[in-house]
Amino acid sequence: MPRAGGDAAEWGGDAAPGAGDAAHRRRAARSRRQAGMVNEPAGPDVAAYAVGQVRVVRTFRLGRDGGLYPLYDDRPWTAGLNTAVCKRDRRHAAPDPDCRCGFYGYGHQVWTRAQPPSRSVLAVVAVWGALEVATRGVRAEQGQIEAVWLHSRVNQQLAEAMRRRYPQVHLVREREVLLRRYPLTALEGYQPPRLTGRALHTVTALLAVLAALVGLVGCLPAEQLITSRSGALVWTTAVALACLTVVVGLGMRSAAVGTAGMIGLGWMLTTSADGAAAMWLSRVPLLVAGGLCAAIWWDLAAVGRPVPGRRQLMLRRVTARLRRPLS
Repeated sequence: MPRAGGDAAEWGGDAAPGAGDAAHRRRAARSRRQAGMVNEPAGPDVAAYAVGQVRVVRTFRLGRDGGLYPLYDDRPWTAGLNTAVCKRDRRHAAPDPDCRCGFYGYGHQVWTRAQPPSRSVLAVVAVWGALEVATRGVRAEQGQIEAVWLHSRVNQQLAEAMRRRYPQVHLVREREVLLRRYPLTALEGYQPPRLTGRALHTVTALLAVLAALVGLVGCLPAEQLITSRSGALVWTTAVALACLTVVVGLGMRSAAVGTAGMIGLGWMLTTSADGAAAMWLSRVPLLVAGGLCAAIWWDLAAVGRPVPGRRQLMLRRVTARLRRPLS
């Protein structure tokens, strides 16, 4: 039986070191809350479901070899049955209530927008076995890919590579066809998204405009923003818009929107009348952080690249070096 690692890293880290670690249980619960995986209904955390009983939607990275990879795992899903295992504590079965291991899937396609590859790759997955049902989706023990939608930006050669690797998977090129032919399962405990369709696109466009306005205001000469009453009003308004973006990001549970709002807030708070050189020097960390976030997002959203990519390998080397004790 093919086995694959869980998708815990997609929600902020590796799988759990152990269920007995109280600090870890708090981190696991916090990670599930941030991902929308919060158990609302009373009762046991994990229940068993039969084969083919539950369908969810999720996204994958599409590698150069045609493999479908989780966001932060180098092991692709197999063409048939996949069984989740905890990466760091194989003594418990996935999903464990006190761990982040297991296969993650959403009950509505809107929730996949938080994952960069969802703009190009979307999959309907049948899950069964032990399931932890939450407000946005599930964590599952077993899963099998049924159908995949690929955007038109994915070239035919790469699509054919995926088809050869997953011959039983139905490949479609229209997103609406995917969800119409493979309807998702509505489970008790799911909460519908507040915004969908045109309303969601409108809010996203408004947030992009607000971010652009905050960036432009922050580029104005500091003397105009600080020393004059009208400038101070503009500065205060820009700060309020940045704070609003952070709040909206928290409400949407969107790391991208929240991070953009925090960078914008820092951008405005570093406005200084001590001179342009001092002001822009204080903004270097913000520019580096923003560039790093954009590079990670772009790397995850790209299709047809080797897995792991160069940026991932570099980040792993840096992280491993930081974890080593100083000699």
